[in-house]
Amino acid sequence: MAAYARSETLEPKGTSVWERALEKLRHSTTDYLYENWISQITEVSRDERTLTLGVPSLFVRDWIVTHYVDLVRKAVHSAAGEPLEIEFVIDEARKAGAQPVAREPVRQSDEVVIGEIEVARPRPKLSERFTFENFVVGPSNQLAAAAAAAVAENPGKQYNPLFIYGGTGLGKTHLLHAIGNRILERDPKMRVVYISAEHFLNEFVTLVKKGQMEEFRRRFRQGVDVLMMDDIQVLKKAQETQNEFFHTFNDLHDAGKAIILTSDINPNELPNIESRLRTRFTSGLTADVYEPPFEVRIAIIKRKAEFERVNLPDDVAQFVASKISRSVRDLEGALTRLAAHANLTGRPLSPAYAQEILRDLLPQRQALSSDHVQKVVARYYGLTTDDLRGEKRLRPIANARSVAMYFCRKLIGDSFPTIGGAFGNKHHTTVMAAVERVAEKRVEGSPFARELEELERQITGA
Repeated sequence: MAAYARSETLEPKGTSVWERALEKLRHSTTDYLYENWISQITEVSRDERTLTLGVPSLFVRDWIVTHYVDLVRKAVHSAAGEPLEIEFVIDEARKAGAQPVAREPVRQSDEVVIGEIEVARPRPKLSERFTFENFVVGPSNQLAAAAAAAVAENPGKQYNPLFIYGGTGLGKTHLLHAIGNRILERDPKMRVVYISAEHFLNEFVTLVKKGQMEEFRRRFRQGVDVLMMDDIQVLKKAQETQNEFFHTFNDLHDAGKAIILTSDINPNELPNIESRLRTRFTSGLTADVYEPPFEVRIAIIKRKAEFERVNLPDDVAQFVASKISRSVRDLEGALTRLAAHANLTGRPLSPAYAQEILRDLLPQRQALSSDHVQKVVARYYGLTTDDLRGEKRLRPIANARSVAMYFCRKLIGDSFPTIGGAFGNKHHTTVMAAVERVAEKRVEGSPFARELEELERQITGA
C-alpha cells in the first residue's frame, strides 16, 4: 500500500468521528492494547464513504489490520452512526518526524552486545566471573554443561537451538556467560548478543511505539552471530512480542546462527507460549539443570571458598551443604556471609559458628505432609507435583512417584490407602509395591541410597 502525506480532514470542527471512536476504544480495550497499538492511529482524512487512518510504520499497519481491524471498524461505525470504509496508510508526517534510536538518551540495560554490531546503548562485557573453568559439573547439570561447551566450540553447528531450563540460581545464567566468553576467546570478531527476555520485550514495545521496527530487527537479526536470551518464559505475557521473536528465531536459525535460550520451566510446559515457538525451542537440544546433590554442593562451596581465598574447614563446608540445597546462588551467598563474619571478628569458622551466622538462612524444620513430600521430590527430579499425582508411566516419573510414596510411608507413617489417595487415588496395592521396590533398591553406599539420604535431608530440613 502506498504511503500518503497528511491531507486536510473533511471533518467539521469539533469532535471528529475518529476522536469519538478512539474514546470508545479507550474504554473497551485493555490498557496494553490501547497504549501500544490503538493510540498510534491518527485520522488523516475522511470523505463520505472512507475514513483514512494513519499509522507510523508498515509493521504497525500490518499488525493492526491483522489483529484489531474489527475492533476499530466497530468503534468507527458506532461513532459515525453509519458504516464507513477504513483505509490505513503510512503517515508521512509522523514518519518524517521520527528520530533514529541512536539520538535517544542512552540508558543502562541488561543487554550485552559484543563484536561489531552497532547499537545505541552501552556495551558492557559479559561477566568474566562466569566461565566453564569455575562451573562445577555434577549429575544435576552434566548434560547442560557439556552441551554449552559444545555450542561454544562450534556455534550454530551443534545443538541449535540449545534450550537450558531449571529453577532459579542453578547456573543457567552462568552457562550463558561462559558460552559467550568462550566464543569470544576463540574468535573476538564474533558478534554475540546476550539479553534478557524482559529487555527484549521492552525494546520491542518502545520501538514499535516510535515506528522504528526496522531498527529493532537490525539489532536482533542483522549482524548477529550468536543470540543468547535469558528467562524466555517472560514472553508469556506478550503475544505480539512472541510473534516478533518467532520471526527473529527463524531468520537467525535459517542463517545458521547460534541460539541459546534459558527458562525456569520445561519448554513443553511453558504457559501462554505459542505452540509454534515451543516446537522451535525443542527442535535442537533441551537440557535441564536441577538441585545439585550433596557431594556437588560441597564441591561448589569449596571452589567458591578457594576463589575468594576463604579458609573453609571441611566440616563447615559439609554443614552448609547439608543445610542449603535449593540453589547454587544461596550456597555462594552463605559463603560470602561466613567469610565476612570470620574476617571481621577474627573467629575461626566451625559448624556451630556457621549455624549462628546463617540462622536466618537455614530452613526451619516443619510438620511433614504428603504435599510437602511431593513438592520436595518433584523439585529434586525436575518434575511437577501433577506428574507425581498423575497417570503418566514414563520411567523417570514412575520412579520419582515411587520415591515420594516411600517417604510418605517412612517419614509420615501414612497408611497405604491414604498414600494412594494423595497420589491421584492409586490403589493401595500399587503403593505397597512402589514402597517395597524403593526399599529393596536402597543398598547401603549405593548412588541411589545417597540420593535418598539427600532427599530425606531436604524433606525433613535436617
